[in-house]
Amino acid sequence: MKLYKIETYCISELKGNELHNALTWLDEFPIETENNDGKMRLEYCSDHWNNGYEDEVTEHCEINDYLFAYDGTPIHRFIKENHKTQLT
Repeated sequence: MKLYKIETYCISELKGNELHNALTWLDEFPIETENNDGKMRLEYCSDHWNNGYEDEVTEHCEINDYLFAYDGTPIHRFIKENHKTQLT
């Protein structure tokens, strides 16, 4: 078995194009919410981030264990589906 070390970053640690890449990936899976009128709407992490709600996006990533590589790529894309891993 080969062991690889991947340096990971929280979304709050990313800047510039790396942050853009991470937000673009998050926007592929918008959050469906219900407004006060009972209508469903989609919320995008990039909108929250750009409107000053970085803490909400950071919390969303922490809750879902989303970590990113140096270029903003989500690290789960480096992990094969048939391998068991544990992040510490």
